Amino acid sequence: MALEKKQFPMREIDEQLAEAHTSLANVFILMDWNWSQGEMEFKRAIELNSNYATAYQWYSNALTSRGEFENGLPSCTRCRAKKTRLMPYWMRN
Repeated sequence: MALEKKQFPMREIDEQLAEAHTSLANVFILMDWNWSQGEMEFKRAIELNSNYATAYQWYSNALTSRGEFENGLPSCTRCRAKKTRLMPYWMRN
């Protein structure tokens, strides 16, 4: 079953939400195995909010699960940098 963007009402709520694009990317990858559409949604989420660590984390998970370790590692590193900056000082390594 191929999923289409119009099947997701959240797409109609706000196209400018990085969180919505990140969630939609996960749906495309995990439910429909549509890697190209999922990757496009992750990239759009990061474009909208480059400080949204979850987008980097989930994108890294998707890339490494596909065996693209050389592409997944930089995304994971950016995720860690974003999360570390948001953590209280006493929680950082």
